[in-house]
Amino acid sequence: MCASIVMFTEPSREASTKQMEGLQDTIKEILIRAEADGRLSSEIADAMAMERTNLKRKV
Repeated sequence: MCASIVMFTEPSREASTKQMEGLQDTIKEILIRAEADGRLSSEIADAMAMERTNLKRKV
């Protein structure tokens, strides 16, 4: 639902910057966890996506 809002409205510069910073933080977390666990970053990203999806379903 949120993605459709972004597609049809012009995000502010501030909102775009905040979204990019969040993306950077997510990528850093993926790479740190992958290195620490000795796993592929794609595996960590998939696991994180599942965690976030499961959290949203509970709300």
